[in-house]
Amino acid sequence: MDRRVDESKAAAMTLIELLPSLVFAISIFSVGEMLSSPKFSEFMGNFAPAEKKAMYLGFSQIPLAVGWTLEGFIGPRLYEHYASKDIFARELIVERGLMDAQGAEAIKNGEAFDKLVALTGEAPQALTDVLYATHDVGMVWNIMGVVGILSAIGIYVYGRWILTLKRS
Repeated sequence: MDRRVDESKAAAMTLIELLPSLVFAISIFSVGEMLSSPKFSEFMGNFAPAEKKAMYLGFSQIPLAVGWTLEGFIGPRLYEHYASKDIFARELIVERGLMDAQGAEAIKNGEAFDKLVALTGEAPQALTDVLYATHDVGMVWNIMGVVGILSAIGIYVYGRWILTLKRS
């Protein structure tokens, strides 16, 4: 029980230490969103012919709808495959012969890592290191980075294409 109290205190201290950075990051994101969202709508409204403003504004939101829909579908699957500590802990429990596969699956969601710590008696940080060393948890960020870069390249190519169409 004392170990859990110590871990809770350590987690709280880490959160307190990270709080200024989190507030700063959220503030920067919020300011960027406040500056860009109205300008995007204004641009679309100015760009559209007067009789088609509503249609242009409506269609301008389609990429956001597609993005949010795909993110809700793809994001959790990427997380499960590349970064789920709970799933990795279940796999390690079975690999080490601490439980059979059915027993590991019967562990409540979110409790597999704690069960792994209890069964092995190893330090949580040591087990975290083992889990992350045997799985490519950074791959999620690589995939998101590639999607972001490809999106930026696609927007640039599209913009150049539109300019060539206007000129001809």
